[in-house]
Amino acid sequence: MCTRRTPLVMAAMVIVAILSGCARPPDKMWTKPGSSQEIFGQDLSHCMHQARTAYSETKIDPHTGISSSSGQLVDGAVFDNCMEAKGWRLVGRQTE
Repeated sequence: MCTRRTPLVMAAMVIVAILSGCARPPDKMWTKPGSSQEIFGQDLSHCMHQARTAYSETKIDPHTGISSSSGQLVDGAVFDNCMEAKGWRLVGRQTE
């Protein structure tokens, strides 16, 4: 069943997959017995929100003047702790 939230959940899952690909081996996955894809998406979205930190930075370059940047960083430890607090465990994927 597709809902209007499905694209948002899928986008969040893609973002986390990309971000976590840099942080941990591809042979790991989150698992929670008795859970569903929908609950995973909700928990993932909540934990991503908890783990995001806004930043802004201003630099003075003697050649080009002032430059600034801003964005959001994701703290992997905060994300992992949040998922674990919701009952998820990071485990090795089973190979066929």
